[in-house]
Amino acid sequence: ITGLLRSALHTHVVGSFQEYVLEPLLSKNWLVDAHVAVVLPKKLRTNTSSLRQELFSTYKAVTLSLLQESNSEAWLQNGCRTLTTKEMNDLRTRTGNKKAGSKIEATDQQVLRQWFAIGVCYDAIVSHEHARAQTYDWLLRLR
Repeated sequence: ITGLLRSALHTHVVGSFQEYVLEPLLSKNWLVDAHVAVVLPKKLRTNTSSLRQELFSTYKAVTLSLLQESNSEAWLQNGCRTLTTKEMNDLRTRTGNKKAGSKIEATDQQVLRQWFAIGVCYDAIVSHEHARAQTYDWLLRLR
């Protein structure tokens, strides 16, 4: 389960996870492990230890990663390809945003945070598989 903190503990999100994912799989006697990676906002006004406990208990998480939003760019620099200035300008020209617009950059940041959480969550899953010497039959990505 990956996403932003703003929705991870929302009643509708938790209820949908339980009703449409967890309960149907458990009713078929499937073993279900939840691995959670949540991106925290820059100005978090919440105690992370209580937040961590709430996420663990809500999702019965096997692994939980609370990610600082600011770390996503370092992750990008270490493993993902960035667009060159020419490629970014070409993209802006094709999309009608010819000047250095914040709209594309803001969207890029939102997408980057999502991929950052997915990457960290997947790494936690692989580590867990190695630790227990057994792989999962299925991986479902939820946000």
